[in-house]
Amino acid sequence: MKALIFAVPGRVGQALRYQWAKWFLGRFGTGSRLSQGCKIDAARAISLGKDCSIGNACFLSADGGIIEIGDTVSFNVGVHLNASVGGRISIGDNCLFGPNVVIRTANHRFDRLDIPIRDQGHDCGDIVIEEDCWIAANVTILPNVTIGRGAVIGAGAVVTRSVPAYSIHAGVPARQVGQRDETPPEEDLDQ
Repeated sequence: MKALIFAVPGRVGQALRYQWAKWFLGRFGTGSRLSQGCKIDAARAISLGKDCSIGNACFLSADGGIIEIGDTVSFNVGVHLNASVGGRISIGDNCLFGPNVVIRTANHRFDRLDIPIRDQGHDCGDIVIEEDCWIAANVTILPNVTIGRGAVIGAGAVVTRSVPAYSIHAGVPARQVGQRDETPPEEDLDQ
């Protein structure tokens, strides 16, 4: 039944998904909408604020973890939020996410050579994205990262460590390339 509800196009589909979300999500704020083709796992562990927009073919999974999304957050097509092996994803109000962003709270362990990687388990952590951030297309955000208020993450970046407020980061791995409030970028201590 759930697959059918997320497959129905147009206003009828939108109305069906709205009713489903109010019943099954941990919280579903007024004015929010889930687009056609979304996939949601462990819905009770997912909270969505008011006036949010989840684009076509987005994937949200919190089986074993928690996903908390603030108000007026917009996800473009194909955004992937995965807290399914543990950890927490927390997104503040007024954030924008471009197409195909991947946010995962776990990485595979791979330190042992005597057993396959798939059998070594995961290392989990939390991801916090504070208010008013723009995460551009094809960004990947890994565990144990906080993205400070008002930060911008450039297209294709891989975020492996925390990002200061109002900074602009780009690249693989992501590095600070600018500052929105016109102060000079912080020195990179890992050089």
